[in-house]
Amino acid sequence: MNETFVNIKVDREERHEIDNIYMTVYQMITGSGGLAINYYYGCR
Repeated sequence: MNETFVNIKVDREERHEIDNIYMTVYQMITGSGGLAINYYYGCR
C-alpha cells in the first residue's frame, strides 16, 4: 500500500503449506482462527 507496508495475499488452494504456517502463527497469537485472516506485523 505504501513504502512501509507490504500486502501479502496467500491463495489457500494453491499454497496450502504457506496458509498452514500463517494460520498456525495467527492461532498462537490470537487464540482463534478462521477466514479471513488480517494480521498486521510491525517491526520495533
